[in-house]
Amino acid sequence: MRLLVSSDFHLSPTLTYQCLSMLEDVDAFIYLGDYCNKAGLDSSWYGGCNPQGIHEVRLLYDFMGAVNRVGVPCLFVAGNHEPSAKYMPWSMCNWSIFHKPSNILWHGSRGRRLIVQIYPTGYEPLCPPALHTPWRAPERVSLLLSHEPIKDYRKYYSPNLYAHGHIHTGGGHTHGGYLNAACGNYIVEL
Repeated sequence: MRLLVSSDFHLSPTLTYQCLSMLEDVDAFIYLGDYCNKAGLDSSWYGGCNPQGIHEVRLLYDFMGAVNRVGVPCLFVAGNHEPSAKYMPWSMCNWSIFHKPSNILWHGSRGRRLIVQIYPTGYEPLCPPALHTPWRAPERVSLLLSHEPIKDYRKYYSPNLYAHGHIHTGGGHTHGGYLNAACGNYIVEL
C-alpha cells in the first residue's frame, strides 16, 4: 500500500498545494495533526475553538474538502493546534477523524487491510505497569500513529510503520519503520 503521510502544515499554502498534487499517486492519506495554528490553543477556555483561530477552521474544512474530492481514504489524527471535536467536519465520507485513542481495521483504496493504533494529542499510551498495561491492538499493529512522539514505543509495539508529527526539527527523518512527518509530505510503501 502506498501512503502519503503529512503533518504540521500550520496553514502553509506551499505544503497544502504539494499535498494535494501528490494525492493522485497514493492509495491512502494520513494527516498527523496541526493543520491549524491558533484554533486549538487554549480551546477549552473558549468552548472548543480559540476565537483568534476561528477563520482557520474554514481553511481546515477547505483542505479536507479538497482531499475528499480526490477520493482516497483518509485518516486525520488531531494535533495540539486543532479545534475540539465539535468543530471538525464529520460529514466528509473519505475521512476518519480521531480525537481519542483508537484501534481500527482500516481499508485502503485497493482493499488491503491495516491494523492501525492511533493516539491524538493529549493521550499518553504508556502508563506505569502498576496502573495498567499498554493498550494493544488485537493483532499485530501495522501502523502506529500519533501527533506527539511516543517515548520508547519499541518497548511495547513493533509496527510496520510508526509515524508522528509535532517535532518540527527533524521533520522527514526516517529509519527502520519510523517517520517524523512534521512539516512535510512523505510517501511510504507498506
